[in-house]
Amino acid sequence: MPAEILCYDPRMKHTFRSFVLRIWTSIAHPSRYRDFQKESFWASVRYLYWLLTLTVFVTMLTVLVGFFISLPGIRQGVVVVEKDLPTLYPAELVVTLKDGTISTNVEEPYFIDLPTRWQEFLSRQEGMSIEGRETATLPPHFLTIDTHADVGEYSPAESFILVTQTAVVLPDSDTSYRVLPLGQIEEDFTMKKEVYDKLVSAVSPFIQAIPSLLSALVVAGFLLLPFIGSAFAVIGYLLYLLVAATVAWGIAALMR
Repeated sequence: MPAEILCYDPRMKHTFRSFVLRIWTSIAHPSRYRDFQKESFWASVRYLYWLLTLTVFVTMLTVLVGFFISLPGIRQGVVVVEKDLPTLYPAELVVTLKDGTISTNVEEPYFIDLPTRWQEFLSRQEGMSIEGRETATLPPHFLTIDTHADVGEYSPAESFILVTQTAVVLPDSDTSYRVLPLGQIEEDFTMKKEVYDKLVSAVSPFIQAIPSLLSALVVAGFLLLPFIGSAFAVIGYLLYLLVAATVAWGIAALMR
C-alpha cells in the first residue's frame, strides 16, 4: 500500500486508529498539515492532549523499567540500613543538652563514623552529593563532638558534622558551612543508647516499608502523571497562545 494512503483524513471519526494516523501524518507527511486546518479547535486540543499523554507515557515507561530493575538493590540497601542502624550510636556515649549547652561523659574530641560498607558505597557514587559535598570525597569522620571547639574551627575535610558546646555545624551548598544554634531548642534532653534504640525501633517499620512505598509511588505516577501532567501542559500552551494572539491582535489593531 503506498505510503500516501496511510495519512489522516479529517473526515474520519475520532477513533484510536484516526489518532494514530494523525500522529503518523504529522511525522511522515508534513505537507499534509493543511488538512489539520479543517479540524475544529477542540479537536486540535484533544489531539495535543493525547499526543502529550502518549509522550509522557513512553518517558514514564523507561523510568518504571529502570526502577524495577534497581528494586532488588533498593531492598538490599534497606536490609543493610536496618541491620546497621542500631549500631551507629556508641554504647558508652551520653550527650546532655541543658540550657542550650552540650555536655558529654566521654573524652573529647569524640568521633562517630559511618559503617565501613556505608562509606564504601558512598565513595562509589560519582556525582552524588549531600549538602553540597561529594559523597566520593566525604571526610574520615561523620560526626565530631568537641565542646571545647569553636565554630570557626570547623573543617569539612576532617568531619562532616561538628558539635560544639553551643552549636551544630554542617556543610552548606551555598556557603562553606552553616551553624545551628542549640539555644533555639527549648527543652532539655539526654541522648543515650537506650533512647536511641527506642527511636530506631519506632522508625524501623517505616524503613522496612520503603521499597513498597516507592513501588506504589512509581506505579501511581506511571498511571496518573501522564494524564494530569498533559492537562496542565495543554493549559499552559493555550495560555501562551492566548497571550501571543492578544499581542498580535493588538499590533494589527494599531496598524489598522
